[in-house]
Order: sequence, then C-alpha cells, then structure tokens
Amino acid sequence: ILVTGATGFLGAYIVHELLCNTQAVVIAVVRGTGARDRLIQTLRFYDLAVDGFDHRLEVIEGDLAGLQNLPACDAIINSA
Repeated sequence: ILVTGATGFLGAYIVHELLCNTQAVVIAVVRGTGARDRLIQTLRFYDLAVDGFDHRLEVIEGDLAGLQNLPACDAIINSA
C-alpha cells in the first residue's frame, strides 16, 4: 500500500494503523533528504510505535511528480 503525506498528522496515523492492523507492506513517499528518519521522528512525535515493523515499512525519498518506476502496489492512499 503506497501512502503519500506520511509525515503529516493524518498520514502518520494511516501508516501506523496499516502497520498494526494489516500484513501489508507500507510504502511511504516522503519528500526531501533523510526521509526515513523524518518519518520515524514524526511517528514517535505522535507516540505511534513502529518498533518491529521495519521489515514492512519502505520509504521512498522523493516527490510523486518526479518519481518514475514506482513499485507495484495494491492500493494508494493520498493523505498529502
């Protein structure tokens, strides 16, 4: 499941819920450098534990407008 806006308030909760309540791989598209660290910081800021889910959380650094060859996914959730 591809999620945009994952470092925002709503996006962080969506990522957390998907990781906790599904077996899906969650792909977060995050703009800027240090994308994975910023996403983890955001989740921790909202007290959303992500420990143990690293194997199902993929972070793609970039902007949807400039990305090519996105990985195959079953769903896209746009929370940007």
